[in-house]
Amino acid sequence: MKGIHGDLSDRWRGLHRKCHCRAINSKGERVVVLDDLVYGHRESIDADIPFYQGFGDRGLLAWIAKEHRIESCIHFASLISVGESEKNPAEYFVNNVRQGISLLKTRTQIGS
Repeated sequence: MKGIHGDLSDRWRGLHRKCHCRAINSKGERVVVLDDLVYGHRESIDADIPFYQGFGDRGLLAWIAKEHRIESCIHFASLISVGESEKNPAEYFVNNVRQGISLLKTRTQIGS
């Protein structure tokens, strides 16, 4: 099959995620969303889009990628409060950087 079989969009919320998913779907591609919903809401994702709650679970990531034949992946870290990030930079590093690296490692290990 030509093009993207699935697109995993994680840690994105609200209007941007909804627009992103709809734009990909409008091109005839499929979207899968993974989010821990710390700051997001399930209602911001169209009901017909497969959704998984969680983040940082490499086993879950690998299963989703194989189950949905994921060929591309987009990581949108959503912890963005400047004041909070200055008070607790380690939390932001873990969420926005380390979790992204974990995502890339998992994708590399499963071969796509």
